[in-house]
Amino acid sequence: MTSEVSSLRECPADNYLVPDILRTETIIVASIAAWREGRINCCLKLARRAAYRDDDTTATGRERTRLARVWHATVLVRLGDLSQGSQELACTLTGDTHVPSDRLLAAATLCRAEIALALGRLDEVVTAAQHGLALAERAGARTLLPLGRTLLAQSSLRQGDMNAAGTYADQLKDDALLGHTRFIPGRCSWAITQVLEARDGAASVAHLIERITSDERLLLELLVAHPAAAAWLVRAALKLDARDLAAQVVFHAHGLSVCNPEYPLLYASALHAAGLFDDSVEHILTAEDLTRDRWARASAAEDAGLMLSARPSEQDAAVAALSRATDDYLAIGASRDMFRVNSKLRDLGVRRRQVPRLSGRAGTSAGPLTDTEFAVAELVSRGLTNARVGRQLFISTHTVAFHLRKVFRKLDVSSRVELASTWSKPRGADPRRHRTGDDYRVR
Repeated sequence: MTSEVSSLRECPADNYLVPDILRTETIIVASIAAWREGRINCCLKLARRAAYRDDDTTATGRERTRLARVWHATVLVRLGDLSQGSQELACTLTGDTHVPSDRLLAAATLCRAEIALALGRLDEVVTAAQHGLALAERAGARTLLPLGRTLLAQSSLRQGDMNAAGTYADQLKDDALLGHTRFIPGRCSWAITQVLEARDGAASVAHLIERITSDERLLLELLVAHPAAAAWLVRAALKLDARDLAAQVVFHAHGLSVCNPEYPLLYASALHAAGLFDDSVEHILTAEDLTRDRWARASAAEDAGLMLSARPSEQDAAVAALSRATDDYLAIGASRDMFRVNSKLRDLGVRRRQVPRLSGRAGTSAGPLTDTEFAVAELVSRGLTNARVGRQLFISTHTVAFHLRKVFRKLDVSSRVELASTWSKPRGADPRRHRTGDDYRVR
């Protein structure tokens, strides 16, 4: 198989025809190799050929073909074609009387979780990814486990559940040591880096950012699978004053876009990264317009808002951009990101009435607490210090202490331990459930 894959990798994508004698597994592996190298057209042609070959009618052959269709659907989803990818995935599990294996079901379920993440349906991500992990464990499909844990780490991080995100990041580290991450090494490395950066700051992950941006293999695989990573890496590198690393990301994002002009999400990714590097708000706003992924679009709007806020004559435009970011973050349940943007809006003299509720224990109620007090109580009940709570909510330690005193008084508790014990018990319906206003109030 190695020699077959090597011969495929040398073939030009534009005029390539797959020999019929090659096995389906060989074609899938070659497609994955093309994907990781950023040769998207070649990847798609190989994936489509493997998915629609009809020369093996045995039960095993049909199973291989259906796995190929899941891979084809996954590629379409990652390229932003959610409609076609969803249709392809639906066809995978219908029209064949053969009972699908746990491996096939695991791959299909994890693809469904990727679709949910792209749509910003974080609760669906958790449900599908956890189910996919259980199926993969039962099937012994170890190389599928990192994908499920990456999706869970990213959704937990967006929801502000740092305990869960940390757990999945630790599991990804174990997967890497065991060699299970070989198909998505860049994506797994980025998920771990995101979680650690959110928990401990950019300086704590400087070595990881350097490793990802300096390793072309890791970086290409990541940028193809998750174009929004380009802007994140540039932003992180600039925080570390590592412009050489940021330049590497911009260079590779631009190269992917030029080599794959049919895919606008790669162009938007390159524009966003270049806009951050060159301090060009125009590039970032164009990237926002071109981006369909809601989290990536919110990220672009946030960066544009922050850049505009530094210009005294552009304060209204800054508020408008940051408001667009909050709307998208709110729509997809990205609580942690929304807290960060709300903090900047407060600096600009604008306060949102609605603050997102962090992902917490099912059934927890806060009674008379405000949204910010609820968030403080949730994080303190998980054992976080005031300093770490402040970092999560983008407020000062003194502000955390102020809100915590109000939480103690309103819930009639006298210590953090008592709060944690009280918080874990359901206490009836949350009276804030009927609050739906998301308009603004100027100080």
